[in-house]
Amino acid sequence: MWKRNLRGRLVLNKGEKPYAWKEIEDKLQKQWKTAAPWTFLSLGRGFYEFFFVTESDLQIVLAMGTVNLKPRVSRLFLWSVDFDMHKQRNTLRKYGSD
Repeated sequence: MWKRNLRGRLVLNKGEKPYAWKEIEDKLQKQWKTAAPWTFLSLGRGFYEFFFVTESDLQIVLAMGTVNLKPRVSRLFLWSVDFDMHKQRNTLRKYGSD
């Protein structure tokens, strides 16, 4: 049932106002060139569940990895049964900070 789902997190800077649902959808539709329509659902805390009709659409989107939504980014990852949004940490690092 969940084989064609991805999870994502919209990473915001501290104090930034979150995007509205429609803004996220519009920005992603411009970047994701899928063959079939996709939908998504907010899970809270900046996490989203993305539902794809085909495995190939999921693979196309997953291959993109981090999606730049200017000035924010969305990180994508495969669905897993043991996902707990409360244990997730923001690991976005600036280049050159190693």
